[in-house]
Amino acid sequence: MNFGYKSRTGKDAGGCFIWNDTNPNESLGPGLSRPMPGDRTNPYALRVRPPQQPPMKVVLMAANLDQAIAYASARWPQAAIQPVEITR
Repeated sequence: MNFGYKSRTGKDAGGCFIWNDTNPNESLGPGLSRPMPGDRTNPYALRVRPPQQPPMKVVLMAANLDQAIAYASARWPQAAIQPVEITR
């Protein structure tokens, strides 16, 4: 899906994932989409499925799984989010 964004070379960005900072439902910043500086955190792997885009696996640092899901929901408000096991 192309949103009309152009790359640095002026060519069509064609389907790459780009942040939409104009969405009023997004809440970005410390404590909302990431932990507060200095908080004790652990890595949590999540599968994020934004609408009309391929799913992606992200690893977010959070104090617990519920916070990791809340951070992902703030970053991608309309995405389906589910935890996955971290494989090493």
